[in-house]
Amino acid sequence: MPPPTPSSTGPAPTPPAQSSSPSAWKNTVLAELAAHHLPEADFLFLDTEYHFAETLDVARQVAGRYPNQRLITAKAQLSRAQQDKVYGPQPVSD
Repeated sequence: MPPPTPSSTGPAPTPPAQSSSPSAWKNTVLAELAAHHLPEADFLFLDTEYHFAETLDVARQVAGRYPNQRLITAKAQLSRAQQDKVYGPQPVSD
């Protein structure tokens, strides 16, 4: 599937959501709860290519700490450069 462009027919592409996570520890709390209460659940990490290095490190640590769960990494359809071209440069946020 080709990346959306501003000149494509149809509705304009929706820009990336502006959301943030104030601290990475919150993600490990959710992983801990899921590991104990949903032991067969997989973990999902959304890699937007805009994460801080510390966030990527937390994802690696979660994968190592919970070997009975799979950490599934979903990557953005567009590379960071493509996202910047389509939506304009975005500030790095977590």
